[in-house]
Amino acid sequence: MGVITISRQLGSQGNDVAQEIASRLNYPVVCRELINQAAIRAGVPEVALATIDDLGLFGLHPSPEARKAYHHAVQVLMEEFSADGDVIIVGRAGQVILRNHPGVLHVKVIAPASLRACRIANQQGISSKQLELKSMQATVPDMIIYVAFIMFVGMILSCMI
Repeated sequence: MGVITISRQLGSQGNDVAQEIASRLNYPVVCRELINQAAIRAGVPEVALATIDDLGLFGLHPSPEARKAYHHAVQVLMEEFSADGDVIIVGRAGQVILRNHPGVLHVKVIAPASLRACRIANQQGISSKQLELKSMQATVPDMIIYVAFIMFVGMILSCMI
């Protein structure tokens, strides 16, 4: 039973890499459905919308309580998916949540910022001049907070066991 986590930069085509690996290994890819399932379990659908808003265009700001419930649901779901095995988990700090699981392969997909900006501009149908790198970097503080939160919860849980 293999488990692969893939973290990626916005515009690095990490989802495409995950799909290619999945097709070769005949594994399912868990990405957006994890977001939706976690939001449903936690009863906080606004967090799902805020999470898929890679560029921060929706302007959604769920409460800290909603985010905490969502993060916990993500962690539980990810543990469930990994227990089943033969799965590729994309994003959502899978590399952190499953860091102590033996046999999990962690992959990070990166690309130069200029290339990522061009890809995103093409996807959004705008010029790369309109898409400043600041919009790509806007998600970095949220990502850092998310990963730090997951690591903190993991440390607390490991102390309780």
